[in-house]
Amino acid sequence: MKSKITVIGISSDNIENVFNGWEYTYIVKDLLANFEVDLKLISDKLDLFCDNCLIIYSCDERNIPDNLLEYFTEYKNRNLDFNLFHISNEQLRHDTSYYKLAKNVFRNYFDPSITLNNVLTLPLGYKNGFFNPSLTFKKIEDKKFDSCFVGQLKHDRINVVHEISNLEKKFIHITQQWDCPTSLPSEAVFKIYQDTLLIPCPIGNVNQDSFRICEVLESGSIPLIKIYFQEDYFKNIFGEHPIPTVRDWNEIPKVLNDIKNNGGEKILEINQWYQKFKEELRTKIFNILNK
Repeated sequence: MKSKITVIGISSDNIENVFNGWEYTYIVKDLLANFEVDLKLISDKLDLFCDNCLIIYSCDERNIPDNLLEYFTEYKNRNLDFNLFHISNEQLRHDTSYYKLAKNVFRNYFDPSITLNNVLTLPLGYKNGFFNPSLTFKKIEDKKFDSCFVGQLKHDRINVVHEISNLEKKFIHITQQWDCPTSLPSEAVFKIYQDTLLIPCPIGNVNQDSFRICEVLESGSIPLIKIYFQEDYFKNIFGEHPIPTVRDWNEIPKVLNDIKNNGGEKILEINQWYQKFKEELRTKIFNILNK
C-alpha cells in the first residue's frame, strides 16, 4: 500500500497547465510514483495548510514574492512541517536563505553555494509527453537515424547541427524560440528520439542541464553531453554515470562509430543504469518524505 502525501501546487492555471505545463508528469507520476498523491492547487490566496505536505512552486527571480515567504513562515508559526519542490532557478541567482524554514527541499539545477543538509538536487526532468514507465527502447538495428537535433540554435548548438548535418542518417528540426509555434509536439519528438541512436545535449540558456537529457533517457536512446567549464556537471546530478562525454562536438562521428562497433551494448548499459537510477531516486525521495 502506498503512503499518502498532500502535494500543493502553487499556480494560477488549471490542472492541465500546473507547474508551467511541463513538469506535472515528471514530478507527480514519476518522482512520486511510490506515493498516493492528493494534489491541491492554490494561486493568489495562500491559505491552505497541511502538515508534512510537499509544496511545489516556480521562481527564478532573485527573491521569492513576499506573500510566498509569509506563507512558508506561517507554517512554522503553526508548528507544521512542510517540504518544498523549487522549480526553476536556472540562473542560480535566487536567494535560498528561506530553505531553512522547510523540512526538506527538492530543487533542479546544482548550486555549489547551497550547503544546507536538507536540500536534494534532482535532474531537471522532461516535458509532458516523454514519460516512458516501462523504459522500452529500440535495438540499434531498428534505429532510423544516427543522430538528431530538435530545438533552437543558440550558444554552441550551431556546431552540433554542423556535425549532424554531415551524417547520412539524421533528423534536424530548427525552431526560433522557446515554445515556438513551429515546435514539434512532445509525442512526435519522443518518437524521433526513440528512432535515433545518439542525441547531443548541449547547454541550455545558461545552465548545462536541460529537458533534452532526461527526454533522451526516457526514449531509450543515448544522450551525448559535453564538458563545459572544465568539469562534468552531471556528476553533481547523476553521480557516476555511463553517459558518453566529449570536450568538442566534432567528436560526434567518433562516438557514433564506437557505439556501433560496440554492437548495441552501450544502449543496454545506459538503459539499465537509468532504470536503476530512477528506482533509487524514487526510494530516496520516499524515505526523505517519510522521515
